[in-house]
Amino acid sequence: DKDVTTTWNKIRVDPESLLVNTGDFTFTTSQGRCNHHKSLAEDFPQVRTHVPFASAFDCEGPHSQTAVARIDLRGTPFAVAPNQFKVGGWQGAGDSQYTENNQVVELTGGGYCGWIAPELADSERQAAVGGWVLQLVYLGEN
Repeated sequence: DKDVTTTWNKIRVDPESLLVNTGDFTFTTSQGRCNHHKSLAEDFPQVRTHVPFASAFDCEGPHSQTAVARIDLRGTPFAVAPNQFKVGGWQGAGDSQYTENNQVVELTGGGYCGWIAPELADSERQAAVGGWVLQLVYLGEN
């Protein structure tokens, strides 16, 4: 395994609900490979080479938090809704730090195969694959 880093140039937002599709990798680049989530890889091969938006995974040890993710929506009229993240997995741990009027969110997460991901990702499958699970709010025109 080599750490997977996925960089997002654009995200897909539903204009009515303001939900982000965290698993739309159209405008991403990614490096590395992970052999976890083996049961998902046949149907979703991207779990080997991509990490969903607004998610951080590691399998380093009990309650580790070596995985990081950063959401930066500055320059847009959007922010991440409060209390959007939860920890999952085996001996998982994580934290989310909101700054810059909730336009920047720093995530740390992991475990002995654990993660931090949007709260609406209600299963390991959805956390690892992504979906319409991150809620944004409209701040108005700058």
